[in-house]
Amino acid sequence: APDPGPALTRAVPTFIPKPASGLALPGLFRATVVVTDDGQGIADDVIALLHQVGATAVHTDEILTAPPADVSATIFLGGLRPDPAAHADSYPFAADVAITREAFHVARSVAGTGAFVTVGRLGRTGLGALTRTCAREWPDVAVKSIELDQPDAASAAVAIVTELLTGDSEPDIVLGPDGSRSAWTMQPASLPAASEATAPLSAESVVIITGGARGVTAACARALAHAFRCRIALVGRTPLTDEPPDLGDAQSEVDLRAALVGRAVRAGERPRPAAIESELRRVLAVREVRSTLADIEAAGSAVRYLRADVGDIESLSGALDEVRAEWGAVTGVVHGAGVLADRLVVDKTDEQFDRVLRVKAEGFRNLLELVGADEPALVAVFSSVAASAGNSGQCDYAAANEIAERLAVDWRARHPACVVKAIAWGPWSGGMVGADLAAMFAERDVALIALAAGAEAFVAEITGPIGAERTHDGPQVGDGMPADDVGADDVGADDVPADEVRADGVRCLIAAGTSGAPSAPREGDLAVSEVAQVWLGSHRIGDRAVVPLAVVCDWMLRLIDVDVDGAGSVTASAPALVLRDIDVVRGIVAPSVVTVRRVGAEFTVVTAAGVRCYRCL
Repeated sequence: APDPGPALTRAVPTFIPKPASGLALPGLFRATVVVTDDGQGIADDVIALLHQVGATAVHTDEILTAPPADVSATIFLGGLRPDPAAHADSYPFAADVAITREAFHVARSVAGTGAFVTVGRLGRTGLGALTRTCAREWPDVAVKSIELDQPDAASAAVAIVTELLTGDSEPDIVLGPDGSRSAWTMQPASLPAASEATAPLSAESVVIITGGARGVTAACARALAHAFRCRIALVGRTPLTDEPPDLGDAQSEVDLRAALVGRAVRAGERPRPAAIESELRRVLAVREVRSTLADIEAAGSAVRYLRADVGDIESLSGALDEVRAEWGAVTGVVHGAGVLADRLVVDKTDEQFDRVLRVKAEGFRNLLELVGADEPALVAVFSSVAASAGNSGQCDYAAANEIAERLAVDWRARHPACVVKAIAWGPWSGGMVGADLAAMFAERDVALIALAAGAEAFVAEITGPIGAERTHDGPQVGDGMPADDVGADDVGADDVPADEVRADGVRCLIAAGTSGAPSAPREGDLAVSEVAQVWLGSHRIGDRAVVPLAVVCDWMLRLIDVDVDGAGSVTASAPALVLRDIDVVRGIVAPSVVTVRRVGAEFTVVTAAGVRCYRCL
């Protein structure tokens, strides 16, 4: 029996009411704040409000070509651009991709030079995933995403500036039209049990699976064949060429490489390592595709392999027409295709960024457009933990997966009878995780999903109960990986108490084991003056206004998360917070700008010049 690997855990995206700390975004008062255009005048209002509180803010269209030399924060408002007029009946995919690409260009231009904030509409674009990746790549820079629910041009600027002035560097904030403030996070939820009663597939189903002939998606295709014996059409890019007969005895990678070298020598050629490796990868890919087809057929499913480019809607349409001609309407879709082009934001090219979005995001959009008339019973897309947690080098992959998740949620809203799942996977033992990546994950103590366990979890996810989910209290997902699951039940929407946070029933994160990585640092700035803190006039040493230690302790405590109720008020059950062993290096005198920073259990308070004033472990 295959090794089941570490136990799998599951989490779902939720919104948790969170009061603001009262600390400002780091960098807001240090130098120049650049505010980008939103297309409807919100940027001008944001700048005016920042000027009122003493910040130096500018609105420039030259951020990509000639950013100011003293930028301390960049506020990207492109996510608030007005929607195209004709999008009422479809998700505005092209507009959201354009906004995400624009934000990538800005991030690349200002990479790591100061705080970076993206502002957009709730449930849209890939800005959140992009900023999470920037946070991974720029650990010393404050990075956050702000999403506005039903933004109104008249009030958006006030909401944005209020968050900048009081929300510190806390990431992934959602601001409601009623003034509410929530944090987007991943909450532990139960792994569903497979159920034939709610299965969207049967032996008569026709399922299209992109990227399903190799790797992770191939394992899931096999699992579908075993579970339902449905008809499966695999769509991929690998050409199924015949293998040269002289390679048949070379089964291992080592033997195959030696055979290819020997063939070149016999042909009188000088073996070139690059050419040998390219041919090796091609032969292994074809073998894997043929093995997948044989396994699916052995499980009792009729199977076809179709070569098509999911990013080319004409190519994909031709493949689907072949399937319909033989088997009839498409009743299930699984989009697992994806490519990587790992580079840091500052080094990534437009071509790399667009290529990654083309396969994952545009490929999924093309699939949905082509199967709409078929009214499929199942639509699933394979996303990645990179979307919910960010991953260094993968800003494009993270954003592409987040946009694909947005498409899935939108499809579910428009097709409520369809089972729609966007599964963000942690790293698998196989697929895109080669030996080098596996070694890196081992060094970080990140467990890998075993192929058999992941495939079983996929079948359970698409056949589990449909409806809203109840999340549970307990450890939140840290560093992109789920905490221990303590067993919440999937329930119908009518069974969820009104004051509980609900998931959307579409998106989830499945990973192996837990992550012991520390939570991301949080920090916020304070402009200290006798004007802003009038009580300083009564706390002086000689002719200097000095901040009391008790006030400094209050600043530190503001960066600690506490339990709050639906109204954002601290609950009676919240534990008492205690600071011990405070090291007073020097006092804080007005006027000054200070930064309060929390890393794990350590707090520091430093001046804008980097002078440490307080430390608490």
